[in-house]
Amino acid sequence: MDKPRLSQLSDEAVADYVRRGHGDAYAELVKRYKKPLLRYARYLLNNDEDARDAVQEGFIAAYKYLNGFNASMKFSSWLYRIVHNQAINIVRKRKNTISTEDIPEIIAKINHEEAVEKRELKRQLDTNMAKLPTKYRSVLTLYYIEEKSYQEMSDILRLPINTIATHISRAKQQLRKAYQ
Repeated sequence: MDKPRLSQLSDEAVADYVRRGHGDAYAELVKRYKKPLLRYARYLLNNDEDARDAVQEGFIAAYKYLNGFNASMKFSSWLYRIVHNQAINIVRKRKNTISTEDIPEIIAKINHEEAVEKRELKRQLDTNMAKLPTKYRSVLTLYYIEEKSYQEMSDILRLPINTIATHISRAKQQLRKAYQ
């Protein structure tokens, strides 16, 4: 199997190919997930350097433990879980509050008046999200920003699907209270 065909394979197939001794093929998985994992880590850490560190350490750990990957799971969920753990370790090390100043604008190409209003809403969202516990910020980021399914979130966070739903509901309730 040559590299040009790697782009046509599923993540799980590429991971299996790497496990069979073709370590250079791991670059395909890094290429696929570097940007989304950086985005996710930035939401959790609110620091570009820490996010890059979490993702880099996550890719290293995933490669190191690739033989332990359970093929019944989605590779992406497994990889997100590793990066999530790396980010939590960084949070624990620095022991300070995570802000979410970098939540990107969701709606593009809006007029100036709407942009000013949107910036104010974003600032309020950043402030209120920063007050949420990490477990609630995580589920909101995975669901609304990363567009992960409940099953994927369950795999990433190692929580039952019902708990995921409860965390999303409680996080939204806390945000509603903050806006009242």
